Amino acid sequence: MENRNIIEFDAQSDSLDLKQVVKDLFRSWPTIIMIFLFWAFVGILLLKLIQPTYQLKSTILVEEPQRLNDPQRMTVGPQAFNPPDDEYFVNEKIRIKRFPLVSRALDSLNFNITYYKKAFSDKEIYARRPFTVKLSDEWDEDRADLPFGRKFEVKLLDEESFGLKINGPSAISKQTISINDSFLFGQKINIGKASIVIEKEKDHIGNDGQFSFVIKNKRDLALQILDKLDVKTEELSATVMGLYMTGPAPEKQIDLLNALGQLYIKEHLEEKKEIYVNISNFIEEQLNEIQVRLNETEKELEQFKSRNEINDLSKEAGMLLNQTTKLENEKVNLLVKKKYYDYLKEFLINADNYEKLISPLAFKINDPILVDLTNELVNLQMEKNDMVVQGNQANPSFALINSKISSIKTNILQTVEGFETSNNIRLIDINERLDQFTRDSKNIPKAEREYIRIERLLKLNEASYINLLEKKTDADIARGSVMSDFKILEPAYLIDTDPIFPNTLVIASIVLLFSILSIIAYLIYKMVYKSEVKSLNDLSDISKEIIVDGIIDFSNLTNPQHFAAFGDSFTAENFKALMLKILEDADDTKRTITVTSWRIGEGKTFISTGLALSLANTGYKVALIDLNSKHPISEKQFKAQPERTLFDYFTGDEKISGLATSTFNEDLFLIKGGPLKKVMSSFDNAKFKGLLSKLKRSFDHVIIDAGPLGLVSGVSSLIKTTDRTCIVFRRNKSQKDDWKAIKRVLPENSFSKIGMVFNGDIDKNEDLSKAAKKYYQNKRRGIIYRIKYILNKI
Repeated sequence: MENRNIIEFDAQSDSLDLKQVVKDLFRSWPTIIMIFLFWAFVGILLLKLIQPTYQLKSTILVEEPQRLNDPQRMTVGPQAFNPPDDEYFVNEKIRIKRFPLVSRALDSLNFNITYYKKAFSDKEIYARRPFTVKLSDEWDEDRADLPFGRKFEVKLLDEESFGLKINGPSAISKQTISINDSFLFGQKINIGKASIVIEKEKDHIGNDGQFSFVIKNKRDLALQILDKLDVKTEELSATVMGLYMTGPAPEKQIDLLNALGQLYIKEHLEEKKEIYVNISNFIEEQLNEIQVRLNETEKELEQFKSRNEINDLSKEAGMLLNQTTKLENEKVNLLVKKKYYDYLKEFLINADNYEKLISPLAFKINDPILVDLTNELVNLQMEKNDMVVQGNQANPSFALINSKISSIKTNILQTVEGFETSNNIRLIDINERLDQFTRDSKNIPKAEREYIRIERLLKLNEASYINLLEKKTDADIARGSVMSDFKILEPAYLIDTDPIFPNTLVIASIVLLFSILSIIAYLIYKMVYKSEVKSLNDLSDISKEIIVDGIIDFSNLTNPQHFAAFGDSFTAENFKALMLKILEDADDTKRTITVTSWRIGEGKTFISTGLALSLANTGYKVALIDLNSKHPISEKQFKAQPERTLFDYFTGDEKISGLATSTFNEDLFLIKGGPLKKVMSSFDNAKFKGLLSKLKRSFDHVIIDAGPLGLVSGVSSLIKTTDRTCIVFRRNKSQKDDWKAIKRVLPENSFSKIGMVFNGDIDKNEDLSKAAKKYYQNKRRGIIYRIKYILNKI
């Protein structure tokens, strides 16, 4: 016979028939539909359960990037605009994603309390919350006894009151906190040594619904926000930074992004102004010292003039005074540099925080090496301060930053030492030249020499004072006119009204992907692990001891009573062949046949009724005994209602009259078994054998539709009692290992009277199949009729 395997898999050649795989795919459509429905349900469940996450954006324009400690505009005038480089943007990304900045934004918005509305799953709410929770000052995030992170459940009772419930341990100390009571809005509620007050929002309408809120630790909340915040350069050549954030409540994230941008700009202005304040204070100290010396020199000059009368200097004295004045002016600049070098060394040696270091540009020291080193030191100090606030001292990067700071500080000190040496050499040279002028002035009268000395000191102090005063004035003007290098270009807005997760299209794609993978896994399981009987060859291979009595094509003619309408169908012909095989082996004494299977759903009732009908159509008088007490299928198919059952027979007078009920075929009679388990556990007894003897006298053949061998214990005794047995195997239902289990329960020496029936081949007569479909529709059966019936009901 032609091999009709749905999937032909040869373990030796490891080959796979793709054509048969496709066939198996189409034949498994109920399982495939169930897989799709399952994953679709999972997808819908995800869309309902998962809190939607939205993405928001804000942009900041960089108008003229300068370092915060770089007062270059004050010292060397306005500079031409230069686009920010990559290093600059990296620094600013670090600055805006700093823990202190986010903490300040949270404090300004009171974001440490998150509100939820109870629904199918809890949804975070923000702008439309019905109440606001206010915390007392005792809510310190370092307190271990407070329920940070625990959910408070709130139920609105009326306009004046609400119910509050919490039951669980605190986050750190695990101390149990239990509240389950009603309170008035505005009432103080004590929680340990702290308290809360819940105030109702005036614009909220209605008192229905259940809500909850969670008091979060600000430190943990800030770290969570930093993880969700992303800063990007919008375009390679642009001077715009994009701030991106994701979250479940768009209005909340909008307020947070806007607050971050505004605080970032405000902090930038404050830091720039503080630089100028530090410069001004430093210059003020120097001015005070020079002012003292200047006063002393002026007093000395007045005293000199009171003792000496000098109306006009000689020509030689005047020339000497002019020459010394030029040298003194040069000396002033060198002394200012010396003051800064002394300040820088003292600051680096004594200070622990270098964030407020004054740039050398403030004193017109334009050496690029020193300027870059001081700028880098300030930036590293700011990064270190941020890590300290976040508690990341154990991070390996913290040790690396400390190492860099120490190295840069050493480089600055070494650089300053070189500058000081050069500066001192020039000062020594100027002082020697001034001393030479003093020696050359011996020919000048003593009074004029004294006058020149005092006048020189006076001009020196005046020049120093004026020089520093100009710098202080510039610093004060710059502090008042300082502007931020940044400006909010776009306030925060929602990028897309659809959430980025769960995204319907993404979920649908995932559902489709997992459905396909599940179907592939199912097919692989069927090919490799599930050893189903799929062909006649499979059946022959596993049962060498038993012959195959017949093959039944499982077509649309699923009910034997319809064979009369299509007597020439493959299924009807198969039953005729099965009947002839049984008649060939039968004689006058072998006329009782048991039809069984190992498991339910293999078609034993279909085979038994079809075989009985085939015999009846040939002219034999047939009795069909239905031993399915729980599900008497043959009774439904033949629409017969016997007056008595075998249970009545064995519990009564044991007369066969009234047992057999006529059916639509005059030669086919139905006998119902009833609850036989109550009267006999085995059929290998005199009573049942006596019943079969009586039935043989009244009928040509007795067909017994028995229960499954694997479920009904008495079937093996029935096989021993009857003359012949047909064991039904069904394609894609029966397992290859079933025969091993069957052999364990079969009676000894029973193989000679047992045959197999292969049920479930495909009917290839398409015309007959279509006619059968039409026949069933006319009989008000089939899927098309069911759909029409449901639509009419709707």
